[in-house]
Amino acid sequence: MISTQHDINDEMSKDGFTLPDDWKGGGNPWVNGHIRYCMDPNVSDGARNGFLLAVKQYEKALPGCLEWEPIDYDAADGGKCKGYPEVPSVFVTSKDEGCFATDVGAWGFS
Repeated sequence: MISTQHDINDEMSKDGFTLPDDWKGGGNPWVNGHIRYCMDPNVSDGARNGFLLAVKQYEKALPGCLEWEPIDYDAADGGKCKGYPEVPSVFVTSKDEGCFATDVGAWGFS
């Protein structure tokens, strides 16, 4: 079981990732707290509303820390947020059942 930030860093280093000791969490931080997101055009109303409610809660709990920006969906490239991977973004979908997250943090840029 991973229980501390040190354990998380150890696990990530096994996959070739390294994080500074002062980072909290399991992925790259969003640059300047700016988080882009797009919605799958077929996302369920419940998933869409749940995500948008979560965004509002983050804004309420962390005023001025995170900036959420909706961006366009790009169906031509296999269904991703426009500009990914050069533009890190969150893709909101309800295609699969369950509760999951992949690539925690800002991924897709160098």
